[in-house]
Amino acid sequence: CIFERYFWNVSGGLFIMELKSIQKYIQFIETIHWEGLPNCPYCNNNNSRKISKRKIGVRYHCNNCNKSFSVFVNTFMQNTNLPIFCWLQIIDIMIKSDWKASIWDIIKITGVAYNTSFKCRKKILT
Repeated sequence: CIFERYFWNVSGGLFIMELKSIQKYIQFIETIHWEGLPNCPYCNNNNSRKISKRKIGVRYHCNNCNKSFSVFVNTFMQNTNLPIFCWLQIIDIMIKSDWKASIWDIIKITGVAYNTSFKCRKKILT
């Protein structure tokens, strides 16, 4: 997982606070994951172009396989309705607790429902 590669090297999990906005966080992940050029997760080709700049994040179109993708494809954040900020809070909680935070700890800090907290924690840990 691209996020684990970086998170394991972070001491204290404070990098989230250093990134001023969600957009900067996404640009940061794109830089780490793709090293400059967007790479299609479906065909592993870097012949792609931007197709939309949404409120949060950018989608790309692969000119090789004709599929669209973002930096979150094939990660635990793919196909979720939870805002990225909530994911960042949960990841920060998990890092600070040495990956042992309980579901109730996540609920207390983020305010998400029990089932949401359970599913997010499970996705991050697996």
